[in-house]
Amino acid sequence: MSKGFIDKLRIFVRAGSGAAGSPPIKGRGGNGGSVFLEADENQTLQNLFMANPTKRFMVVLIHFHVKFR
Repeated sequence: MSKGFIDKLRIFVRAGSGAAGSPPIKGRGGNGGSVFLEADENQTLQNLFMANPTKRFMVVLIHFHVKFR
């Protein structure tokens, strides 16, 4: 085993909080967002960590994605 081997990496994620709604028009607001994590067999935890050792990511662009199998 190499000295820099990483077999575990903690990733923090947070989904959106949803919309507040508009009581005058009986709006309920939103349910909030979802978080999807997609693995890539060509990447390692070591590569992910070395590329972003102190970086925190925040999603600004929101898009809707549906994938059927």
